[in-house]
Amino acid sequence: MNQAMTKTLTHTRMIFFCWQAPSDLSKTNINQMKNQIVIKILILILLFIYSCRDNKPENNLTINVRSEISSTPKELALSDFGAKIEYIKLKPKPDVSFRHIQKLQLTDKGIYLSDRKGLYLFDFQGEFVNEIGRMGNGPGEHSGNIRFAVNESAKEIYIYNFLKNIMVYDKETGLFLRDFPVEYNVCEILVPQPDRIVLFTWDTDRVVNPYEVIVMDTLGNILAAIANNSRAEIAGNVSAYATAWQYKDILRYLYIYSDSLFTIDENFERQIYASLKFENSVSRSQLSVLPEIVNHPDLLTVSRVTENEQYLFLWVQKGIHGGIKQDISYMLFDKHTNNLNKVSQIKNDLDGGMDFWPHWISNEIMIDYRHAFELLDYLHESQKKGIELSSGFLRFASTLNENDNPVLIMVR
Repeated sequence: MNQAMTKTLTHTRMIFFCWQAPSDLSKTNINQMKNQIVIKILILILLFIYSCRDNKPENNLTINVRSEISSTPKELALSDFGAKIEYIKLKPKPDVSFRHIQKLQLTDKGIYLSDRKGLYLFDFQGEFVNEIGRMGNGPGEHSGNIRFAVNESAKEIYIYNFLKNIMVYDKETGLFLRDFPVEYNVCEILVPQPDRIVLFTWDTDRVVNPYEVIVMDTLGNILAAIANNSRAEIAGNVSAYATAWQYKDILRYLYIYSDSLFTIDENFERQIYASLKFENSVSRSQLSVLPEIVNHPDLLTVSRVTENEQYLFLWVQKGIHGGIKQDISYMLFDKHTNNLNKVSQIKNDLDGGMDFWPHWISNEIMIDYRHAFELLDYLHESQKKGIELSSGFLRFASTLNENDNPVLIMVR
């Protein structure tokens, strides 16, 4: 029994048992007063129960990945997740072309995205607006291996310059403002509050960081840190990085080769949100990778997660593929029912376009991307097979060139 409950019950016992009726009161009045005391006791108990319920920590979910990995994948319909689909062609700009999108963030100003080599701003029609910083050795220039986050309240942009510093830019003008040093290798940056920056560290094959999460103010002063007590002391030759995201006002993260998905609360303390059942036969410290082969073929891990109101979208990796394409399965976890399903893909029944799986979710908008040549190949194959495509998809596909930048696909 906790202290609050002990005090409440003690107080109610004193009211009930220590009260004595004055001799001049009638029996009816005495009974009425007793009834009032009982009602007050019940109210106090109810208030205590509700206060305990409000302070109850978030449930620790269990996601049994191992039991689902061998299941037959289910095909889902995109119309069950949204009613409107939109394509945004990221128009080319001289000396700004890319094939990979490492991170994307929607803001009131437009779409910020990075291929790790640079940070680019596009408007919502896909027109190129600006490049924030650039590769080089001068003021405001970076090494080309970057991570970023946009602080919309403070109107600032933060770029992590690999193994050096955090560089700060003005969100409205893109001009360089200041920088501050960072001691640890960083794999992700999030901005949960206007005056807070949260860094997630990255274990390389030679260095294991003492902290996995570092909280700073916008001037680079360290305010809090979460110890790296859930990862290996010896990294072997396998790097470990975090997939981290912000769902509404909640921060969540998961390190690859870890079986715990964490929430960071408002006090920047770590709590387990979900336990992942992999039932792997090897531990993190035993992992090693040889090139051009599948290492530890039975090893399961989750390499990426996105989240909306109802679902966790999981990228489940089987084995470690040294220098070759990873074996990835998609799984969908329903937070309302605790059901986990292996998914072949989400079939695009909105306009007949390519299958969908959200790389990012922002304000309940699901976002995927495809290369222009993939969409063109799909168009040609669909026409050969007689697959019905919407007029909107056909019009959009007719504007593409196979060498165009990637195309964003947004579902609302």
